Amino acid sequence: MFLFSARLFYECFKTKRWKGMRLWAADGTGFRLPDEEWLGEEFGWHGNQHNRVPSSRLLAYYDLLNQILAAAQFHTRYVAETVVAQRSIAEIPKDVCTVYDRGHASHTIPFLHQYYGSHCIIRMPVGFSNTVKAFVASGKKEQIITERLSYKSRIVLNSLGIPVNAQTTITYRLIRVILPTGEVEVLLTTLLDTKRFKRGYFSEIYRKRWGIETCFHVIKSFLELANFSAYTVNNCWQDIYAHFINYNIQTVFFTAKEREIKKVNKQRQHDYKPNRNVTAGLLKRFLVKFMLGPEKEVKHWLKDFYRKIIQTMEPIRPEKNKERRRRIMRGTERHIYEANYRRCKQKYELNTFRQNKLDRFRKYELNSFGQWPNFGEGGLTKALGYERISNPTVHVILRNQTAAVGKIQHLADQQEAVHQPDDRSFLCEDERGGIPGVGKGGSQEAGQAEPL
Repeated sequence: MFLFSARLFYECFKTKRWKGMRLWAADGTGFRLPDEEWLGEEFGWHGNQHNRVPSSRLLAYYDLLNQILAAAQFHTRYVAETVVAQRSIAEIPKDVCTVYDRGHASHTIPFLHQYYGSHCIIRMPVGFSNTVKAFVASGKKEQIITERLSYKSRIVLNSLGIPVNAQTTITYRLIRVILPTGEVEVLLTTLLDTKRFKRGYFSEIYRKRWGIETCFHVIKSFLELANFSAYTVNNCWQDIYAHFINYNIQTVFFTAKEREIKKVNKQRQHDYKPNRNVTAGLLKRFLVKFMLGPEKEVKHWLKDFYRKIIQTMEPIRPEKNKERRRRIMRGTERHIYEANYRRCKQKYELNTFRQNKLDRFRKYELNSFGQWPNFGEGGLTKALGYERISNPTVHVILRNQTAAVGKIQHLADQQEAVHQPDDRSFLCEDERGGIPGVGKGGSQEAGQAEPL
C-alpha cells in the first residue's frame, strides 16, 4: 500500500524533474519500538552491557522536488546503512539521480550506479583519499578522474556478483563547492557531461538533500512514529507504514492545491506553504470521510479541508542555515530524536499498564445496590495495582481516591448499575494532570475522557 501510494502519485501528477531526472535523496534513521520480546525478535535489538530494547533502522528514498517518500528498506542495527544502500541500487529506476551524504562516500556506490544505468551525487570528505586531497590542493573547480577501484570496493562488488579485478577502473567527476562559511566541500557525481550538467547546479541540488531530514522530523515528531497503537508484530508493521502513507497523502493534497497556493502567495509579502503539523490533525477528521463517505458529500468535505489548509499555512524561511553543534550523545539520549518522544513513551507505558491490569479490573463487579465492594486497606488504588507505578512521568496514582470512588458510584446509579468494564479508563489522569471529571483540568464526565 505504501509503495502503491508513491507509484500512484507519479502516475496521476505531473512531477517536477531536473534535466529530465527525478532527484531522490537516500538516508537512514532509527526508531524505538515497544519493549516487548517478540518485537525485538522481529525488528532487532539495540543495547549495551546493561540492557537492550527493541529498535530498528530504515533506509529511505525521498523525492526532493515532489516531497514524496518513494521507498523504504528496514534493517537491524547490526547491518550498516551503506551495505543496505549498495544492495538497493539495482532497484533504483534509471531516470533517478540519487543524492547521498558523506556517510556513503566510496567507489562502490558510484560504480554500482553506472553499472545499473542510474546516476548519483555524493559528498566526499576532503580527506577521503589521496585523489580527493590532491583535487582540493589543486584549486580546480571541477575535474573528471579515471582511476582503479580500491581494494575494498572490489571485495564488495565481487560479493554482489559483479566481476571486477585489479585492472577495473571507474570514471567520475569531482566538483568544488565553497560554503558560505568558507569551507571547501567536494561533490562526486557520475554526471560527466559538463555542458548539460553545469557545475553551478550541484551546490543547490545538494542543499535540497536536507528535505529528507525534514521528512524524518515530520514522521517521527509531528506524526509520532514512536506512538504505537498496538504491540503485536503485524500491528506495529501496520502503524509504521501507515505513517509513511499519511505523509504521502499530505503531499498529494498539497500538490493538488499548488496553483491556488501560488495565487495566495502573490498577494502576500512572504511565500507560505502548508503546515504539515496542522494538516496531520486535520486528516484525522477528514480521511475516513474521504475514503468511506458518500460520493455526493466528498466534494463538500474536500472543499472544507482545502480551505483549512489555506488558512493554516506557515511562512517559508529561506536560507535558514543553523550552525552545526556537535554534542556528546549520552546513553539515555541515543537514537531518541523525536520532540514528542517522551509523550509517546508515556502513552505506551500507560497503555501497557492498563492492558496488564484489565483482567484484574474486570473481576470487581458492582453489588446489588450499585456500589463497589470494600477493598480493604489501600482501597481501590491497591486493589488495581496502581501503587506499583513509580515512574513520575506516567503517574496514574489516584490523587483523590474518595472522590474517584464516589464518581464511580454516581455513574453506576445513572447507568442503573450496568457495569461497563472498558469504560473505566477515567481512573487514569488526563493530559492536564487531573482525573477527568474529578481532579484539576477535568471538564468531562467520568468514563468519557479523551483517550491518552
